[in-house]
Amino acid sequence: MGKALKVVGAVLGILTLIAVFLVLWTEASLDDARINATPFIKESLPILTTWEPELYEPLFTEEARVAMQSERGKKIVTYLSTLGELKAFNEPELLKTSTHTSIDGDTKESAIFKVEALFEKGPGLVRIVLRKTPEGYRVHSINISSDAFME
Repeated sequence: MGKALKVVGAVLGILTLIAVFLVLWTEASLDDARINATPFIKESLPILTTWEPELYEPLFTEEARVAMQSERGKKIVTYLSTLGELKAFNEPELLKTSTHTSIDGDTKESAIFKVEALFEKGPGLVRIVLRKTPEGYRVHSINISSDAFME
């Protein structure tokens, strides 16, 4: 009986250590995104909403840049540009971070933010997925929701 309790205690101890490690690792990842990605968004959002490809494309990951240069991507930008000029935006809010490792061992770190913004045609909610690259954070995708699109 005593040996079984020791085994159970050891297993619970190991599980507790793993849980503490995961919490600390998650917090470190969130802190990195808050510290490094938030300034990137603050600098980039006014550039992204110029709707001028030559200005915003350097801010995108390679995959996103290819998608934005496609016919579909160009139509999406034209549609989004109907919101008009960006007038103001609130502090970016970090929603979550994630790390994905592919079968070939390629690891990709992402951070998802939301930003409440005011455009020429009205308020909107911007959701930005950033991907961490060797050069720093880059925009991997962007989604803008606004009632102004219904007008």
